[in-house]
Amino acid sequence: MTTYPTKEEILKVPTMTNEIIEHTIKTWKKMCYEKQWKNKTKREKFNSLNLLAEMCGESITVEEGTYSYNIKTRTIKIEVENPSIISTLHEIGHALLGPNELYACAWSTQYFKLCFPKEYEKLKWEGHMLRKK
Repeated sequence: MTTYPTKEEILKVPTMTNEIIEHTIKTWKKMCYEKQWKNKTKREKFNSLNLLAEMCGESITVEEGTYSYNIKTRTIKIEVENPSIISTLHEIGHALLGPNELYACAWSTQYFKLCFPKEYEKLKWEGHMLRKK
């Protein structure tokens, strides 16, 4: 069983961002998010999140399923019925940083806040997760 970090632990992690990943996410945002994200179907959002994973890590594979990361196959699972940018970033964080839950939480939170500041402000903390208010 995984022990999840607290909000305080996540926010205490020093900045883990770099310009290349930041540019990649912002490029994806312009290509996919800013072009009618709210009007896309769940399948279209899933496909867009698949592209985000590919852009962030060339050897990351994406499949449908409950959000998770398989370290052996370098496979991210994304929920088609609940396409989430921050959850996808979290799994990409695992793919790039390994199984450490604190680092994946901090990495995804830092990038989401950096690249989606307006959307970040609309979220509230529930344990180690950010959800819509």
